[in-house]
Amino acid sequence: MLFCEYLMALNGADEYGLHVNWTDEQRNSAKARYDLFGTWYADWIREGGVIAECM
Repeated sequence: MLFCEYLMALNGADEYGLHVNWTDEQRNSAKARYDLFGTWYADWIREGGVIAECM
């Protein structure tokens, strides 16, 4: 649950970040995975295909 709340905070919903009390290592790991997903998703969108039809 905390991971989801932290992702919501990273995505701009600051009220979810108030409850996240993690170590720096946990926070950095979650942020790295969030950034990796964002990069992958942006690449996928540029490729077009099925996802382009949904957007």
